[in-house]
Formats: sequence, C-alpha cells, structure tokens
Amino acid sequence: MILLGPQAPDPTLGVVLADLESAGALAPDAPIATVTAGWREREGEPEIVPLGDRPRVDLALYRRSEELAVADPELAAAHRETQARLKLLRRAYNVRLAALVAAHAELGDLDGDDPVLAGERDDALEMLRALDRRHLERVAGIRAEYEARLRPQERPEVVRRREEIAAALGGAGAVAIAGGHVASLLNRLRGFGLLDLIGERPLIAWSAGAMVLSARILLFHDRPPWGPGNAELFERGLGVATGLVLLPHATRRLALDDPVRTGRLARRLVPDAAVLLDPGARLDLRDGGWVGRDVRRLDTAGAPVSLEEVAA
Repeated sequence: MILLGPQAPDPTLGVVLADLESAGALAPDAPIATVTAGWREREGEPEIVPLGDRPRVDLALYRRSEELAVADPELAAAHRETQARLKLLRRAYNVRLAALVAAHAELGDLDGDDPVLAGERDDALEMLRALDRRHLERVAGIRAEYEARLRPQERPEVVRRREEIAAALGGAGAVAIAGGHVASLLNRLRGFGLLDLIGERPLIAWSAGAMVLSARILLFHDRPPWGPGNAELFERGLGVATGLVLLPHATRRLALDDPVRTGRLARRLVPDAAVLLDPGARLDLRDGGWVGRDVRRLDTAGAPVSLEEVAA
C-alpha cells in the first residue's frame, strides 16, 4: 500500500508505478484499475488519475451506485434514511464539539497556578477525545443497524455489480484510488466491498482516497472562506491504513502558525499520527510500518516534524 499527497499540479503517481515495476510488483504493460467515484459526475475522466499511456480501467463505482439506486429502490430508500440520521448526528456532535474546543482554548488563556491549570486542561482535552470516540461509536451503530436490516452484500443487484467489478479488475496489476468528495467515495467503496475484491494487488491512494483507507477520517480546515471551524472526526474509515490520521493539503488548510490550535489537534488524535499529506508526500507500508518520504506530522506541541517511520 502506498499513500500519496495530492496529485495536482505535479503528479508523483508515475514514479510510484515505475518503482513497483522495478521491484517486480507490477508488470510494465499491466493495466491500472482506477477508482474516481469521489469525483461523482466527473468519474472516469482520464486527467483525474495521471497514467499517461498506460492502459486503465475505471471501476465506475459511482455510476454503478446510481444504477443500483434505480434497480433496488428499497435499498436506496434505506440508504437515504441512514444518511439523514448521520447528518443529524453530525450536527449534534458539532454543537458539543464547539463548546468543548472553546472551553479548552479558554483554559489555555488562563494565568495562574500551573499544576492546577494543567490538570484542568488535561481533563478538558480528555472530554474532547471522549466526545470524538463516542461520536464515532454512534456513527458505527447507525451503520450497523442499516447493514443488519438490509444485508446489502447479499442483495441480488449488489451481488451482480460486485461480480461486474471483479471482472473489470481482471488482469489489472494495481488499483489506484483518487480523491474528491470523501463521503461519496467512502460510501461506494464500502457499499461494494471493494477492498475484498482487490486481493494482493498493490494499492495506491491519494487525498480523500488515502483518507478513506485510514481508521478515522478527520474533516478539517482552520481558515475556510466561510469562517473558522473545528476539526471534526467524521467517520470510521475502512481501517486498512492504521496508525495514521491523514490531512491532505495540510499546509494550506491548517493554521500551522498557531501551535496552540495544532497542538490541541495532535493531542486529540493520539495514539495516531497526524500526518501532513501535502503535495509530493509519500508513505509506503513496509514490514508492518509506514515509511515516509517528504512527509511531516504534527508533534503534540503542534509543530510540524519529519515523519520517518510510524507503526501500522
């Protein structure tokens, strides 16, 4: 598994494929199976996955999900209901999150007896972490209810499309998962159980494509055009890229000049490493650990430091 920073404007995917060929993990003429469902209506456009002249086959997960919604209206209705419940839960979580972040920040501004305040700040941070954990548990619970009631992987229309995807994978030498809309991508990967179909092929992912492979997906933007917000644990990911919380375009989206804010975020995410997945970054899974190239993480003081190796 290889995780990359964003591929625009200077893609590094070609270097990765050349490295896989040199290592004997990819045949020079093997097609690459691509997943571009995060781009929704733009799915399949060749510039999303910069492969040059190498043959490709897009797995068309977004198109297949749209067709599935028509073919199995009961499943589609249950999915919409589940998404509505998750959106309501997210709104409630953000109300509580804002209050806890504000409390932690205000405690940080207080002057006085350091040991006394340190204990209060630690407690406030633990309340934040407990809220994050409980939110992800509630999200998982709603999803589990949907799975138990609908058993989507056993439904004929889903089975048929999984067989189509398996056939499309065919002789593909590797799978590349692009970014885009993280929720759209996650829902399609999970809904069709793609990871179970990939087998031993090398897996390359970037931006939101890398985020969905992790155990926890964090939505973040310290200075968005619509005003300041709080980083939020959105959902559990597919859980195959462990030990990391991945932050694409981190230098652009994080207030790295505010170590109080970034330090709070890094400590919230412990024991996972908060990884700055900027353009040019690369993480290779080797012997049970992640080896970084041009990758930084946040230390618990909020400073970006080099990431050389992290246990998976």
